Amino acid sequence: MKLFLTSSPDISFKQLVELLRLVGKEKADKALIITAAVVPYGLDPKPEWVNRAIEPLRSITNEIDETSLEDGEMIPGDLSQYDFVFVTGGNVFYLAYRLEETGFGDMLRQYIENGGVYAGSSAGSAILMSDLQHFATADDPTKAPRLCDGVGILKQAVVVHANHEKYAPIMSGIAAAYDHDGLEVVKINDGEVLVVENENKRFI
Repeated sequence: MKLFLTSSPDISFKQLVELLRLVGKEKADKALIITAAVVPYGLDPKPEWVNRAIEPLRSITNEIDETSLEDGEMIPGDLSQYDFVFVTGGNVFYLAYRLEETGFGDMLRQYIENGGVYAGSSAGSAILMSDLQHFATADDPTKAPRLCDGVGILKQAVVVHANHEKYAPIMSGIAAAYDHDGLEVVKINDGEVLVVENENKRFI
């Protein structure tokens, strides 16, 4: 398992180098970017923070496919062609819904289990856990037509924006709720990246 999980959209050069190390190349040949979590906020134009998250990835990748997983948009049938998959932030409940509705969540799970590099930001990081219910204090669950579980590749609760001036108190409450449920809680501060390689975890 190779995971590159961020909280904020800003990725430093040092962190980009670490992503390439996970990929195992000096420059990625092809990557996939999923913007499904952004749909409730409107994609025309994209929020500035989405472009801010994506632009650094273009500098380390020769070719990028991008999709919101909405009807009529490209949904890849084979993820093995991608050196990494990046999922943006946004509404975690809508993201979970689109992943289940399209069957893409199962594809992502298989991709990760087969050694593919997964990168996520905010909701794109939290989506790797299974039970998302406590995020209802941060994201509006009614944005999703129905509530669905996350990808479930991680057994820990991933809580993002742990040090954010506005969201930290909310995220602290979410962390406490998952802790009460008996889950190990992993907090990611804005500006940090959690790198997971099999059983090893470290922050950069």
